[in-house]
Amino acid sequence: MLKELGLIYGAFDFVRMPNGKLVFLQINPTDKWAWLEEKLDFPMREAFVEVFFGAAVQIALNGNAVQMLDHSK
Repeated sequence: MLKELGLIYGAFDFVRMPNGKLVFLQINPTDKWAWLEEKLDFPMREAFVEVFFGAAVQIALNGNAVQMLDHSK
């Protein structure tokens, strides 16, 4: 579905019905996910930068800001 919509990332929203069936609501092309990084102790910012810019990009986190550094030069 992401490919058909021309998206690299999307947050899928579902609701679980009383009978247990999942119903798709929408895809958010930008969504609030940073709280998951802290809650799950998972480096999501690094993962997103790698997805969007490739593994060659090195990053340094400064608070909530992401600073991209190119050390290849």
